[in-house]
Amino acid sequence: MRSDAIRYDNKKGGDTMTKRTIQELSIDSRTIYDRLVKVEIDEFIPYSDLTDLIGRSVQYEARGNLNTARNMARREHGMVFGVVIGEGLKRLKDEEIVGIGMKAVKAIGKASRRAMSKLICVKEFDKMSSDVQTKHNTMLSILGVMNAISKPKKIEALEGRVASAQKRLPLSKTLEAFSGKS
Repeated sequence: MRSDAIRYDNKKGGDTMTKRTIQELSIDSRTIYDRLVKVEIDEFIPYSDLTDLIGRSVQYEARGNLNTARNMARREHGMVFGVVIGEGLKRLKDEEIVGIGMKAVKAIGKASRRAMSKLICVKEFDKMSSDVQTKHNTMLSILGVMNAISKPKKIEALEGRVASAQKRLPLSKTLEAFSGKS
């Protein structure tokens, strides 16, 4: 057994298993966090540097520690890190942070279309209970809205409204913009 692990008895089967201690995870997350908060805007930090800090790969076995540290840096300092695939992290500039929103909207649109294409494969809708039929139709309705509002023309229309208001719109005004009402 590794020296950084503890043994405990699994109550269900009595098997002895290996599990990391909470303290170890906290130390590794904290060590990565302490390094991340020193990264300047637009600076790159290789995974190898973070791996060297804790002695475990942040791309594999310590991925959770890296995610915890990134989330702590975002929550406590407003620092957002993007991934340079296979290489490391980059602290994002404000303009790059804004791009995260557009990427998420595109992913939501794609995911909603994929889910709708599966939901419409129900073969015997009438044989399902009314509760299940209601859930099915509710999900199709919600996914349809997400798909519709993630389309480029709808986004452009909303951007026009936001530009003229010069602030983030409240939900009611946002929905109004998507419905085409003035």
